[in-house]
Amino acid sequence: MSDKLALWINTQLENNGWTIREFSRRVGISHTHASRIVNAEVTPSAEICSNIARVFGVNPVTVFVYAGLLKPRPEPTPDLHELNFLYEQLDPQAQENILKMMRGYVREMQAGYAKKD
Repeated sequence: MSDKLALWINTQLENNGWTIREFSRRVGISHTHASRIVNAEVTPSAEICSNIARVFGVNPVTVFVYAGLLKPRPEPTPDLHELNFLYEQLDPQAQENILKMMRGYVREMQAGYAKKD
């Protein structure tokens, strides 16, 4: 259950002048299920969150964060700004190579953490 999502949806409904019934029709879910989402009784699935994002014309990540399905993105650090700057200096093939290395490194780190648990 997500109070943040319910508050956000209620604000969107008010801004658009929609009822819960109109919202449910646009999202493609039952009125009962929409009501439970709007009243923070249930957390919608990723598929329904994607539909909600489409209906309101926002990035699905926004809805996933409000629903608690994704963690909010942390504020960029100076190191991240530098990393982005350096990455942008590379040609596309070098960028792809860096991404492959980073993906491999992250997989190794995650596998290492999994062994510790």
